[in-house]
Amino acid sequence: MDNYHIAFNSDENYIPYLSVLITSMVYSANRVDKPFCFHILMDKLSENIKEKLETMILELSKIYHCSLEIHIISDEVFARYEVPKLNGNYLAYYRLLIGSVLEGIPSVLYLDVDMLCLCDIREIFSYLEVMREKGLVCGVVYDYINNNRRLVSKNDELPSICGDYAKTYFNSGMLLVDLDSWRKLGIEQESLMIAKNYNLKEHDQSILNASLLHKTLKLPLRYNLLVYMYINANTLEHKKPNIAYTKEELSESLANPCILHFYTHHKPWVDSKIYVDLKGNFLGHYWWDMACKTPIFCSELEKLRQVADENKVFQVSLGFMLYKLTRISFVFSPIIVPIVTCIYIMLNKTINKQIPNNLYNISYEIGKAGIYAHNKRKKGKYFSLPFKILNMVKKY
Repeated sequence: MDNYHIAFNSDENYIPYLSVLITSMVYSANRVDKPFCFHILMDKLSENIKEKLETMILELSKIYHCSLEIHIISDEVFARYEVPKLNGNYLAYYRLLIGSVLEGIPSVLYLDVDMLCLCDIREIFSYLEVMREKGLVCGVVYDYINNNRRLVSKNDELPSICGDYAKTYFNSGMLLVDLDSWRKLGIEQESLMIAKNYNLKEHDQSILNASLLHKTLKLPLRYNLLVYMYINANTLEHKKPNIAYTKEELSESLANPCILHFYTHHKPWVDSKIYVDLKGNFLGHYWWDMACKTPIFCSELEKLRQVADENKVFQVSLGFMLYKLTRISFVFSPIIVPIVTCIYIMLNKTINKQIPNNLYNISYEIGKAGIYAHNKRKKGKYFSLPFKILNMVKKY
């Protein structure tokens, strides 16, 4: 019997977080169908982590049948093509080898570790038929619009990659890959050549956008919803956000996300709240609810909970106060805001007041701006802070 193949990159440190994502997919499967086969591409694996993973899969199979395959990747090919390391390793680039590593497998869904599944993930595989009809290799979700994106060559012999590169730029955290076409078109070899010959501003994401140019199918935003999108929720009535989707598509995705992507610094195991969704729930709480159901790893994850619960309390409290000051009187805010921010941060005291859910997201962002301005005060960032806050209030 065939499987739904799903692949990830991970090192041992991220395995507990990956276990939550895997658990979310199993719990979200709402009907009996083909089994899941999870593939983890790793640089090494200790016997202890291996045993934990195997036990976890056995427990999850009691809910929905699944299996696990570990693939240890050699760094030799990346060194040979002079691929620049990211965070001291090549882990992020392992997905480039997915065609050769998963030999004989016709298709796969690749997901980043910092994601959470909120729907039956198997529905996304239905897009493979459309991809094959159109001769496309990969289903993707487009990133923010930035018409200045381009990939610059390291030498004058090769041209820069631009034009449609910027128009169809996608986030590489979710890739629905027709592996047969991937291998046939030599995407792996082309990706390695691009890695060697171009300056990679966004690492593997830059590579994949170049090697898959004109070979991707645009998928609904809900399949790779960056959690930061929830800060755009209040812009829907006023203007179109800077994304490659309509206001209606964004609104639908925010209301019914399938895959939440806790990208960059928005990690739920670091900050248990992050943003508030359209239902008034903290996004990080969805992840923690699933962490509590995750076999084997739940107890060690729970040790992180208290710190995660308290991580951004001060930042959001500061942001809420600055928001109120700006709303009361913008005329005096250029004087009041820097002084209050400085005193508040120096005292390091949080206001014990419940922040309304509809103001949590904007308070989060304003607080972050306030802390940044304080840290960069010697460069005059305090002077621009009130105007930055005003722009945020107007925008969001």
